[in-house]
Amino acid sequence: EVADVNALSIRNGDAPAEIEYIDISSVSTGRIDNIQTIPFEDAPGRARRIVRHGDTIWATVRPNRRSYALILRPSENLIVSTGFAVITPSKVPYSYLYKSITTDAFSEYLTNHATGSAYPAVNANDFKSADILIPSADVAEAFHSIVADFYEEKAIFERKNNALREARDLLLPRLVSGELSVEVGEIELDDILETDK
Repeated sequence: EVADVNALSIRNGDAPAEIEYIDISSVSTGRIDNIQTIPFEDAPGRARRIVRHGDTIWATVRPNRRSYALILRPSENLIVSTGFAVITPSKVPYSYLYKSITTDAFSEYLTNHATGSAYPAVNANDFKSADILIPSADVAEAFHSIVADFYEEKAIFERKNNALREARDLLLPRLVSGELSVEVGEIELDDILETDK
């Protein structure tokens, strides 16, 4: 009633040549730890779910691990694994929906509905039939107006941290080996951070 689940998927003829891909192992509680850039033809068969601004991704396998994240300002070619449920708000602001479906109570609901012993998992219908409390539209919008900027700022800092981590992994071995001077390394680092803005 308030969100769609797995609304968009890539069709073979519509796939971009290159994708940014998120698999289940790349997501921890509330954050995306890694995004791979790969040619679509080399992508795993599970690389099918399209995400948009304001979507929440929730890993369907072992929901007790609470692997979920909020998607903000994604690139046009960002694709996630079919191992995620992609929850798209339709009648509530994304900030309210995200907070509602990442509570301890919601996580327990998913854990209690998981089936299978080796890889307990939930499915799209478990998300569709979950109950959440919905405030009036005025209250939901007031909440969104307060917290949305915090989510956006957090996403910017996470992107910068990821860029710094990649720069460190790229530049440090070259600095240690003497292949790169500190002065040139600083210039390259500035270039990397500038392109990430």
